[in-house]
Amino acid sequence: MHEVLIASGIAAAPLLLVLIGSRAPIEMLWLIGAVLLLLGLGVGVPAGACYHVLLGRELSRCGQRQPRFWLNPTSFHAHLPANGRGRVLRWFYAGAAGFVLSLVGCVALFLAALRL
Repeated sequence: MHEVLIASGIAAAPLLLVLIGSRAPIEMLWLIGAVLLLLGLGVGVPAGACYHVLLGRELSRCGQRQPRFWLNPTSFHAHLPANGRGRVLRWFYAGAAGFVLSLVGCVALFLAALRL
């Protein structure tokens, strides 16, 4: 159930931005877009790096680490031990939130560029 709400929020954010963007001043769109993009990258990139490091450590600890695990890391979530799962997935969710903020910022910047 939570996944449906998260997916709905992710889908609604760019649509709301388009609706707001059609009426907002261009300067405001540039500012909102730049702030969201920088905030998303500032949160998402370090969180993603921490996630991959912690995932590799936990998989090594339980003997499930494979070469190039980082190419499809979510397939290894089921192999995580229960005591380390929360610590790893916390960073996964933070990185995903940063990614979504970056996308919304890109949409705002794109809308501002279209209105020039």
